[in-house]
Amino acid sequence: DAVAWMLELLRDDAQHSSLTPPCVVTPKDWTSVFSGGYYSGAMYFPAISLNSQKYLRDTNRISQPKELACLNALQKTSWGVNHAVSQLLETMIERGASVAGLPGEELPVPAPPFKRERHEKISPAEKEVLTLYRQQARQIHEQNSKSRSLRLHSIRCLQTIRQYSHKNFYYVYVSDFRGRKYPAHSALSPQGPDFSRACLQFSKGVPIKTKEAELFLGSHGAAMYGFDKVSMVDRLEWVRANESKIVKSAESPLDFDWWTDADKPFQFYAFCV
Repeated sequence: DAVAWMLELLRDDAQHSSLTPPCVVTPKDWTSVFSGGYYSGAMYFPAISLNSQKYLRDTNRISQPKELACLNALQKTSWGVNHAVSQLLETMIERGASVAGLPGEELPVPAPPFKRERHEKISPAEKEVLTLYRQQARQIHEQNSKSRSLRLHSIRCLQTIRQYSHKNFYYVYVSDFRGRKYPAHSALSPQGPDFSRACLQFSKGVPIKTKEAELFLGSHGAAMYGFDKVSMVDRLEWVRANESKIVKSAESPLDFDWWTDADKPFQFYAFCV
């Protein structure tokens, strides 16, 4: 039973052994390709995620203060756990829910339509049936593989949440060879799946005090639902028109599942609360 196995992993925090965890203090500033990030040498890696040592050495000879300043600014961002979302996520996993993008039980692979030894010839009609079966079985295997990966990710996400539940934390950031920036930790990440992003919030919130701030917040909420191919003003109007549903989603997410129809269900729920 996949759900029971997931819950057993969740209860056993010793199973969580991320080699690149979030930091409870601001990570060390990157001063070169080879110096920065984690303070412990046991977790050392360069500022650019690349296996070519020659490329890294050549890049390190180039002065790139803006690139390093960008990584350091990201590393100074303080994060916290959105407890409303994390509690909902854990409850839904415990119930084995397969809505809002959560993976359900694995699909059974049907038995072959008939058995033949390799040396036996099959008729054209049997060959067609066998081809269709193999296509169907391959699709099920691929779907189960994706579900298994997402299921493990959700468990690692909850394990990280339990470890950092009442702490502010920071991410070590690195670049890829194109200059894109990524946090070193991936289980609970602002660049992870919908449920992972929704479980995060900035540790220092800012109240909505201006019309402009209200516009941006409303626009974000509508976009998370999927109402994003319109102007920001129209998005805010959509939020106002659906205010009662938004409030009801925040108050009773397990009973009122309108929010699960959103493009980004958990991020939309985070907006609702």
